[in-house]
Amino acid sequence: MGFIKSLFYDNLEFIIKATGIGLWDWELDTGKVIYSPEWEAIAGYEPGELPQSVNAWTSSVLPGDMESVDKIIESHLRGETPYYVAEFRMRKKDGTIIWAQDKGVITEYHTDGRPKRIVGVIQDVTKLKQTENELDNASKQLDLVAHMCGLGSWDWSLTKNVITYNDEYLSMMGYTQSELSGSLEEWESLIHPDDINTVNSELEAYLNGEKESYMCDARMRHKDGHYIWTTDMGRIIERDDNGKPTRVLGGHLNIDHLKKTEERLQNALVEIREYNRRLNKELEDGIVELEETRTTNESLYNSNPHVNIVISSNAEVLDCNPASLEFFGFPDKESFKGEFLSKMKQFAPRHLPNGKENADITRSLLDTLRFGDNEFEAHLVINGEIIPVNLTMRRIHYKDTWAVAVYQTDLRRIRKAEQDIEMQDRLLTAVNLVASRLISANQEEFFSALNGSLGIIGKSVDVQRVYVWKNFESDGRLYRKHVCEWHNGIGSRLRPGESDIERYGDIVSNWEDTLGKGSYIDISLGSCSDKARAFLNSVGVVSQLMLPIFVQRKFWGIIGFDDCKNERKVTETEETILKSAGILIASAYLRHEIHQNLVKAKEEAESSANAKSSFLANMSHEIRTPMNAIIGMTTIAMNSHDLQKTNECLVKISTASKHLLGIINDILDMSKINAQKFELSHEEFYLTKVINDITTIMAERITEKKLSFQMSIDKNLPSCFIGDELRLSQIITNLLSNAVKFTPEYGEISLSVDLASKTETTSEIVFLLKDTGIGISKEQQSGLFNAFEQADRGISRKYGGTGLGLAITKNIVEMMGGTIRVSSVQGEGSTFTVNVFLTNSLNRDSCTLENKNAEKNYDFSGKTVLLVEDVEINREIVVSLLESYNIAIDCAENGEVGFEMFYECQDRYDLIFMDVHMPVLDGYRASEKIRAIGSNYALDIPIVAMTANAFNEDIERCKMSGMNDHISKPLDLNVLLQKMSKYLL
Repeated sequence: MGFIKSLFYDNLEFIIKATGIGLWDWELDTGKVIYSPEWEAIAGYEPGELPQSVNAWTSSVLPGDMESVDKIIESHLRGETPYYVAEFRMRKKDGTIIWAQDKGVITEYHTDGRPKRIVGVIQDVTKLKQTENELDNASKQLDLVAHMCGLGSWDWSLTKNVITYNDEYLSMMGYTQSELSGSLEEWESLIHPDDINTVNSELEAYLNGEKESYMCDARMRHKDGHYIWTTDMGRIIERDDNGKPTRVLGGHLNIDHLKKTEERLQNALVEIREYNRRLNKELEDGIVELEETRTTNESLYNSNPHVNIVISSNAEVLDCNPASLEFFGFPDKESFKGEFLSKMKQFAPRHLPNGKENADITRSLLDTLRFGDNEFEAHLVINGEIIPVNLTMRRIHYKDTWAVAVYQTDLRRIRKAEQDIEMQDRLLTAVNLVASRLISANQEEFFSALNGSLGIIGKSVDVQRVYVWKNFESDGRLYRKHVCEWHNGIGSRLRPGESDIERYGDIVSNWEDTLGKGSYIDISLGSCSDKARAFLNSVGVVSQLMLPIFVQRKFWGIIGFDDCKNERKVTETEETILKSAGILIASAYLRHEIHQNLVKAKEEAESSANAKSSFLANMSHEIRTPMNAIIGMTTIAMNSHDLQKTNECLVKISTASKHLLGIINDILDMSKINAQKFELSHEEFYLTKVINDITTIMAERITEKKLSFQMSIDKNLPSCFIGDELRLSQIITNLLSNAVKFTPEYGEISLSVDLASKTETTSEIVFLLKDTGIGISKEQQSGLFNAFEQADRGISRKYGGTGLGLAITKNIVEMMGGTIRVSSVQGEGSTFTVNVFLTNSLNRDSCTLENKNAEKNYDFSGKTVLLVEDVEINREIVVSLLESYNIAIDCAENGEVGFEMFYECQDRYDLIFMDVHMPVLDGYRASEKIRAIGSNYALDIPIVAMTANAFNEDIERCKMSGMNDHISKPLDLNVLLQKMSKYLL
C-alpha cells in the first residue's frame, strides 16, 4: 500500500496536467492566491502571468454568476458545508466565455476558529455543459411528442420507494411537481377504491416475474376530484445483484374518452335489448287481443321497423308486417304468405356460404310450439349477403289453436358497434404494447423492436403489410425514404432492385397535397382511379391505407397498411388510434436518431486524437475549400438565367476543380516527400491569376465570418513565371485558409505579394499574410511546422485540422529554395512570411502556352480511333469532347472486345485509346495481345493509356506492356488533342 501511495504522489503532477485540473491556494486575510500553471492555462494566461490575488479570479467571473458563487463560499466559511462546489461562467484572457467548476475546502484556521486558508481545484466543464444542453433539447422534443400522444411517464425507485412523474403525467392529473411527494402510498390513494386490488395484483405479479410486462386499466383521481380512466404500463429497467427489481420505468395513457364511448355503446345495447323485450311482450298481447284491439295493434304492428311474422301450427304464414316484406324482398303480403316457408331453406340454409353451420329455424318453430317460447341468434342469406339476426319466438293462442309469433331483430348495427369496440380495445392494447416496447428497447435492439411493433399493429388491424416512410426534400420536391416494414410472408413492399426512395408525384399527383394537409389516403381496387388501380396492382394490394405522421406540426412521413385480401374502409376511431401509433413510431425513430448522432459525435471526438484520423481530417479540410467553390458556383449557375454569369461560374468551377485535383495528387504524393522523391513541375503561369483564383475560392468563407480582407500586389511584379503553379497555390491557400479559420468574426486579414529581388533568371517573391486571430505562443511556435501537430489540442477540438497542412507547406517552400517564418502574439494575431524563388519566363510579361492549343484548329478527317473503356460515361465524355474534330470513334467495353475488334479489322484503326483497369481483360494484357499478333499494323499502331493512375511506376508499366504513351484522368482536352496530333497528324 505504501508503494502504491508513493507511486501516486510521484505521478500526481502528471495526472494533474493530463486531466487539465487547475489548483489554487487562497490566504483569506491577505487575499493572496497562488494559482497553478494549469489554472492559468484554463483562464488563457501564460504561466506566472496571472496576478496572485483573489481579484484576478473574481474579475474573470461573469457578474451575473458571482452573487451565487459568493453565497456558496460564505456558507462553507460559516461551517455549514464540509466543502463547497460552484459552477460559473468566466471570461478568459482572450475574451472567450467558458464554464468552470470550482471546488474548495478550508485547510487552516486561526486560533479563535476563524478560517485562515482555503485550497481547491478548478476545471473547464464547457463541453459537459454543451452536452447537457443537447440532451435537454432532446428531452424537450421527446416531451413534446409525448404531449401530442397524451402519454405521461413515471420513474419508480424501489430502493427509495419514490415515484418521479414527468410534467405530462402531472398535467393529465391536474397537479404540479410541488403538490405530489412521490410516495407509493400517495400514488395508491389516487387510484379508485374499486380498482386498487386489480392494480396491486397486476403490479405484484409482474415484479414477482409471473408476467412479462405490467399493464393495467384503472381510474385515477384528478386533482379536482373526478376520476379518469387510464392505461398504466411499466417495465423493470434496473435490478440489484440478486436480480431483485430496483427501478421501474413506465407510461400513463389517458383512455377516459374511449372508456366512456364504450360505456355509452354498452348502455345502448342494453336499451335495445330492453326495447326488444318490450316489443315482444306487446306483440304477444296484440295477437291475443287481436280481435278486440285490431285497429290500434295493426297500426303499431305495421309501423314496427323489425320483422314480425305469425305462423300457424299447420306451418302456414298467417300474417306479416311491412318490414317483413321489405327485408325479404316480397312485393305484397299475399305472395309472402304463399312463398315464404317454401323459401325458408334458401333464406336460412343449414350451412352458410362460408361453410359455418346455421341455426335450424324449422326445428326452433316446432320447439316453440311444444315449450312456449324460444330466443336465439341465426344468420339469414338475403341477396347473397349473410345477415345476423336475433329471433324471438312466442307460442300464442290463435282462435282455437296455437300459433307462433316470430320477432326478428337485425343485428348488423349492433355487431358493427361490437366490432368497433373490439377493434378499439385491440388497437389500444396494441398501441400500449408498442409504446412499452419502444420505451424499454435499447439502441442495439431498436430496429428489431421497431419491426416487432409494426407487426403488433399489423396483426391488430388484420393486414398483411405495415410500413413507415420518412419525408425529405431535394431539388424543391418532396420525397419519402423507406424506414422500416413488417409483412406476414407476402413479401416486401419494395421489389428487388427497386429504390427505397419515392417521389410523391410519381405515384398519384394529389397524394402529396392530401397527406400534407393531414388527410388520409384510403383506396381499394373496386373504387379508385385508373392510375391508383395500376399502382395497387403493381404491389399486389387490394386495399391500402396511408396515414400522415406529423411531428411538431410538420409532415414527417407516413405509416401505411396493405390488405392483400379484402377491400375495406378505415373508421374514424381507427384513423385516430393508428395516427397515434404512427406518432409513437416516429418519435421513437427520432429518439434513436438523436442517440445515434450523439454516439457518433462522441466517437468522432474520441478518434480525433489518433494520427490517422488527424490525417483524414486534414484531407477533408484541404478538399472542402475548392469543393465549396464548386458546389457554390454550380448552384449559382443552375439558378442563373444570365449566360455570361453562367459562363463565369463555369470558369470558376473549372479553376476550383483543377485545384481539387491538385490537392488529391498532393495527398497521394505526401509519402514521397520524406523519401525525397517529390518533384516540382516547371511550367509557365500567371502569378496574379493564381492569387486571384485563390481569393475567389476563399471569398465565401471570408464573407461568412464577416472578416475584413485586404490584398496588395507589387506593381513591379512580373506577370509570368516558370514553376509549379499548383504547389505555389497550395502554399497560399493553406496559409489563407488557416488565417480565416483562426480569426474571429469581424477580424482583419491582409495579404501582400512583393518582388524582393530579381536577376536575369530568377525572382524572389515575398508573401506576407497577417491576421488578427487567436495567435500562437512562443512555446507552441517551436513545433508548428511538424507533421500532425497543432499549436494546442484545444485548437484542434475547437477549429478542427491535424497540423499536416503547415508541414506540407514548409516542405514545398524549401523545395522552391525559400523559407517560411511566423511571428505571433497570443490573443492578438499572427504574421506568416514566405520567400520563394521562381524562374523568370522567357516571354517576360505574358504567357502564351496556356492558350496555344485553343488557338490551333485540329482536323482529324479520315482518321479512326478505337476507344477501349469499360465505363459508359467515360466513353461518352471522350466521344463528346472529340465530336467537333472530324474523327471516327469505335468503342469497346473491355480489353477482350477491343482486341477482337482490332484483330478483325486491323487496317481500319489509326490510334487506340486503352483504359487500364477493366473486367474480362485489362488494358495491360489487351495491349500485350495486340502486339503479339505480329503484323505490321499490330506492331506499329499507337496505343495510348487512359487511366487515373498518375504515378511514374504506373506509366512505366504501361510502356512495358506495349503502350506508346499515357493520358491521366480526368482528361484535359488540350492534352488529349496534343497526344492525337502527335500520332495522327
